Amino acid sequence: MLTRYRELLAEDGFDLRTVASLAAAARALDEGDWALVLLAETLLGDTAGLEWLAEVEGRSPGAKVLVVCADAQPVALRQALAAGVYDLVERRQHFEVLLRAKVRNASEMARQRWLAHASRAETDAELARLWAAVRATEGGPRRGRLLADLVELLFETVPGFVVAARHHGPGREELDLVVRNESQAPRWVQTNAYLLVECKDWSGPVDAGELQRFRAKIARRYARTRLGFFVAFDGFAPGSTVAEGDVEGTVVIAITPDDLARLVAGPDRAAVLAQLHRRATAGGSRA
Repeated sequence: MLTRYRELLAEDGFDLRTVASLAAAARALDEGDWALVLLAETLLGDTAGLEWLAEVEGRSPGAKVLVVCADAQPVALRQALAAGVYDLVERRQHFEVLLRAKVRNASEMARQRWLAHASRAETDAELARLWAAVRATEGGPRRGRLLADLVELLFETVPGFVVAARHHGPGREELDLVVRNESQAPRWVQTNAYLLVECKDWSGPVDAGELQRFRAKIARRYARTRLGFFVAFDGFAPGSTVAEGDVEGTVVIAITPDDLARLVAGPDRAAVLAQLHRRATAGGSRA
């Protein structure tokens, strides 16, 4: 079962570490800052297991505990919830779908909580770590998740930009962010209340047709915006238009790997985005 958990969550880009005892779990918690702990049902009725929940908070503050069980017993369940369990999922119909959804939700909740309290130095360090990890990871779900986290954090660190929604495409090779624009900067205050960000971690360059589809998506689905950012980790195909606006007044700002590197390096990410906006509205460029 542990192997299946690893395989299942790896499909969503998660790196799951499994242990077979509470002592090994305690050692693992001491080695890193974890977002989520999966607790097997066999520990629910164990006093030592319930007491260990307090160890999670002490060793990895803020980590959520998700109980996985075959058939939750009311008494054990009440004890677990009273002890601080975040949620549970039963191994019944649709178990794998529910498990993936609950893990994803808990992970993103932990990420938002960290972001709310992180300093500028901490977010800069996290961006550098994510960028290094993206470049060091071969294509697949894990790189897709790392890139998605990187792009989301980049936009969250721009003053006045707030990520309002995050939607994943199939296989985590696609990510859509809806960004609420509360900026008072002259360039952005004149734009729409919302911006759309599309991120693709494909195994090859993005072509002009995909950019055109993105423009059409903005015009068709997002009545409150005409501005979008298109991030392509593997760049754009030679000859494809990487930045211009021509569909019902939409403007697409393409972000290449070099642009990502500039944004990660900072220190003024708003200024870098403004430069990219000028590049797009000046008529575009080609890869």
